[in-house]
Amino acid sequence: MSTQEGDQSKVAALARARPDRVIPAFGYHPWWAHRISLSAPAGSVPDHATHYRALFLPESPPSSSQPPSAELEAAFARLLPTLPPPIPLADVITDVRAHLTEFPTAMLGEVGIDRAARIPFATSVDDGSDGGTNNRLLSPFLTPFAHQLSVLEAQLALAVELRRNVSLHSVKASAQTRELFDRMAATHGAAWFAISVDVHSCTLSPEVWRVIEVRLFHLRPPHLVACTSPTPEARGGTSTDG
Repeated sequence: MSTQEGDQSKVAALARARPDRVIPAFGYHPWWAHRISLSAPAGSVPDHATHYRALFLPESPPSSSQPPSAELEAAFARLLPTLPPPIPLADVITDVRAHLTEFPTAMLGEVGIDRAARIPFATSVDDGSDGGTNNRLLSPFLTPFAHQLSVLEAQLALAVELRRNVSLHSVKASAQTRELFDRMAATHGAAWFAISVDVHSCTLSPEVWRVIEVRLFHLRPPHLVACTSPTPEARGGTSTDG
């Protein structure tokens, strides 16, 4: 299962080498959504500092004269050199489409939303370790939820178009996940219910899950296939809200 730019080709290579054993999944995980530019044209290289500053230290509204604190500026200065060049969302979707097209049984995944994961300080831009704690020092920055959601919905639209099942990561986003499912149903209609969604690293509350079951299983029983438990890190290791 893919999660970021660097492993899409690795998963594809494994699937080509062992087609009898591997059902691949291609997608961009929310832990790496900060590396994706929503507005940059396809094939372009967005400005590195401008992209990340807009995400992590956005300009204050006109009504506020409060600049970022010295601590945040220092953290940003430490983090920025370790972050890779951002890539346009259009290129991400082209990449995922190409891989899903090459492998007709492939899933979309792992994709999702995560309101707890902070961006870790890395040792270099080539650091390929995961975005969880992994005993690494975390920065104070989270990828804005609206940014994560834009990346996710673009990928889900592709899954609906190509009729591919989805592995969906959802951490500390119970209400937002329910609203997402409602919005996908309203946007895509019957095509949304033609695919299955495995909610992975799930922190949905029992109450929200029951609401989702009532709404979606009443319409199309096969739609949601599972809600798997999160890792200890996802339950609280990177949490910034209770």
